[in-house]
Amino acid sequence: MVSFLSVPKREPRTARLANGDWKEREPVMNGKLKNLLPFSDEEEVRIQRGIAEDADNPELTDEEMRQMRPFREVFPELAREIDKEIAARSRPER
Repeated sequence: MVSFLSVPKREPRTARLANGDWKEREPVMNGKLKNLLPFSDEEEVRIQRGIAEDADNPELTDEEMRQMRPFREVFPELAREIDKEIAARSRPER
């Protein structure tokens, strides 16, 4: 079995050509990830064992994943306060 670091799948990106047509752009691999090689079977076993042995950070169950909600939904007031703080930082001082 060969595993790769998981990268979220994204929708294809498009670009408008000079003639007005659209074409799909090639995905761009960021410099940090382009040189990664697939894990060997031994490396995968070692990684999975380390995950299983980490009692401080257990893997989420399917039920826990289903119960997750976006931060803004769970803490709407706090999210608004954070937005205000960020907006205030971006204003130039006079």
